[in-house]
Amino acid sequence: SLLGQQQTRSKTFRPVGGREEGNSYRLPRTPTLTESEASSPAQNNMSLTHSSIQRIYGMSGSSDDQSFVPTVQLLSCKRIANKSGGGDERYKVILSDGTHFCSGMCATQLNHLVHAGVLAQDAVIRVTEFIVNVMGSGQRICIVLGAESAGPNPGCRIGSPNDITKGGGA
Repeated sequence: SLLGQQQTRSKTFRPVGGREEGNSYRLPRTPTLTESEASSPAQNNMSLTHSSIQRIYGMSGSSDDQSFVPTVQLLSCKRIANKSGGGDERYKVILSDGTHFCSGMCATQLNHLVHAGVLAQDAVIRVTEFIVNVMGSGQRICIVLGAESAGPNPGCRIGSPNDITKGGGA
């Protein structure tokens, strides 16, 4: 019978690299990306651009050096309340190069990337365009005007970054 043939086939099927446990099969466990592996360019093709947060903080924007397209990680991407009550939604981001992190905002033209999950917590992105605004308090904020995915989301923080404003090279 057809049912007997299907059962026979399922008993003889062995996934490549799989393990047999009783009558069920399990695919091999996918290794997780540890922080030390993520920080090592030899181990990871999603390596972050070294010292990019320090460099961003020293610039007025990507127009200062158009060849500079840093790969950074988003430690956070959170919607913030709009003070005026109307208009487009805004997102606050925390950008990291694995050594330092800084605060920033996404331009509203990137909202579709937030909705699509490209700009999300722990995502690794290339910042293709940005400006740095200096607030009245002297705090510097990176406004991300252009970004794209630099690979799959590792699901964990890369490195042990410190706040750039806390004496970390600002």
